[in-house]
Amino acid sequence: MTASFKIERLSMKDVDLLFEFKQRLMPDNSKWMDRPRWNWLYKENPFVDLTPVWVIKSNGRIVGSISGIVFKIHSGDESFTAYHGADFFVEEGFRGLPALRLFKKMASDGDLVVAANLSPDAKKLFLKMGFVDFSDHLYEAKVILSSGNYSFHRFLVKRLVQNFMKLGTRLIGYEASINKEIPDNYELLWKRIVKRREYGIEKSRSYLRWRYAQCPSIQYDFVSITLQGNLKCLAVASIITDNGTGGSNGLLFDLLLPENDFLALIAALSAIINYFKRKRCDSFQMHWNASWARPILKGLGFWITQSDLGWLVNTRKDNEKLQKLMNPGTWYFSLGDTDKY
Repeated sequence: MTASFKIERLSMKDVDLLFEFKQRLMPDNSKWMDRPRWNWLYKENPFVDLTPVWVIKSNGRIVGSISGIVFKIHSGDESFTAYHGADFFVEEGFRGLPALRLFKKMASDGDLVVAANLSPDAKKLFLKMGFVDFSDHLYEAKVILSSGNYSFHRFLVKRLVQNFMKLGTRLIGYEASINKEIPDNYELLWKRIVKRREYGIEKSRSYLRWRYAQCPSIQYDFVSITLQGNLKCLAVASIITDNGTGGSNGLLFDLLLPENDFLALIAALSAIINYFKRKRCDSFQMHWNASWARPILKGLGFWITQSDLGWLVNTRKDNEKLQKLMNPGTWYFSLGDTDKY
């Protein structure tokens, strides 16, 4: 029999209780126990009003928690509050009705909820709650940057294609630069992106600054692609060490450019491949759902497979504009839109 419990929004005076719960449940999960990361996600986010964390309390202890990483969805001149469901963990004795009520409490607070990087049990619960599974539309594109994984002939052919693409975009006039800060003219690029996307995640300068430049746990670089002084594409990249092999892998977290801008995409991918080569990465991978980009990725030597991140979406049924977001073709979804890192 489940002990008595109550569900409430986390009070700041109970933050220590929350971390005691985390320590009991997952003592070896360094990411979950990282307080600077927690503060960054749930207190410093520019879209946060009230702390987006809810807990189950029983006998003075926290026995379950769920959080919503707050972001905004734009629809023309309107914006809607959305959550990426995260940090959903419940003690064994409270995984039935209490866990369900905890989830409903979080979901009822926002206009839309996205979930990815889920445990199998959490995914089952989300699907029971009416989430639509978009996972089949999210692909992983990966390119090997060292010859050890190829026959020499195959590796040479891919390298020649990549160099040809890079040379072609340079002759047209595309230039690449790598910086630690978001370029000053990013907002002009963002306006062009929004103009060609009816709906999407709001990725204004203030959001990118918080999400990447102010992240306490990972260092990101911004790859800018310009043509005659105009910013045509902005990519967000980082390097992760493989604990198994000791090598390093390049990850692309965001790729911001207008839809169907093939030349800017080629220039960006060529610059990113070159950047990761200079950093001596073994591979470069990205997670994306832009179907128009697949031929370019294949042409540059990427293997394309279904992403293992997962991607579930649910929204209020009484809002016609938000219901249109239940079509994965209206989204641009990438690794940076999840809580995997």
